[in-house]
Amino acid sequence: MLETRLKDDQKVGCARLVHQEAHSRVSDDGQERVPEYMTTREAAGYLRKSVSWLLRQQDIAYIPGKPNLYERRDLDDWMRKHKVNPRVRV
Repeated sequence: MLETRLKDDQKVGCARLVHQEAHSRVSDDGQERVPEYMTTREAAGYLRKSVSWLLRQQDIAYIPGKPNLYERRDLDDWMRKHKVNPRVRV
């Protein structure tokens, strides 16, 4: 988690580093990877939902800012929590 007691200039620098990480799509071995942090649009795409749907959700954690950032781990946890296993009738 980001430290809440950071000074404003430190927060800007921190947000910039997180944003750069969010847009690093290619790993060192050349493979495309899902970023650790995603913007609202990227997170909505990752969940295969609309941006407006994602913005209405109150149970998905995000880091507020411009842009808001979502951790991939939080999105994966949300999907696991809302997974429905169908009942099979024989």
